[in-house]
Amino acid sequence: MGARETNRESRERALLEAAIESFAELGFSEVRLSDIAKRAGMTAGHLSYYFPSKSELLRRAIEMSEGRLIEDARAALERLERPEDRLRTLIDLSLADRVRDPGWLLWFQVWAGAALHPEITESHHALDGEWRALLRQVIDEGIAAGGFRAEDPDATAAAIASMLDGLSIQLVLEAPGYGPERIRAIADAAVAALLGLRDA
Repeated sequence: MGARETNRESRERALLEAAIESFAELGFSEVRLSDIAKRAGMTAGHLSYYFPSKSELLRRAIEMSEGRLIEDARAALERLERPEDRLRTLIDLSLADRVRDPGWLLWFQVWAGAALHPEITESHHALDGEWRALLRQVIDEGIAAGGFRAEDPDATAAAIASMLDGLSIQLVLEAPGYGPERIRAIADAAVAALLGLRDA
């Protein structure tokens, strides 16, 4: 890779990191491209050169943020053998862990943007599909090992993923009674019921 390509990737990465922080702090509709450029130590002209629109910047930002998390999830799963442990790890990585969790605030912007921008919708579906595929893989492994039960693994994976999303939203928005320990306890109980788990 030449110096020009390396420099371009470095600038794009810096702009995307700044965009992730800015979207989480200010929201898609409020943040200005000049704010993002300034945070990255560049000019608005630089940003426009690499990213022609704010929606494209949001799309690339969530792809980078979630792409790293999915890579971390795959690496973590490879280190574990028991489906029960792999499932716990996916739950850990999926749930928000604090109020105003930056990763989840970024997802809020993606959900809002997806309603108006088809390219964001496409990225949302692809990333969501990757997470659900990982979850389905672990469920299938647990069923094969005899530890999980699910008549419809696809529906079960969808139910678990949707439940984790909903609990995370409650925590991120600081809903009364939904602290980190509480949402984890609810998630564990719901997953155990959906998969017929006993204490693992």
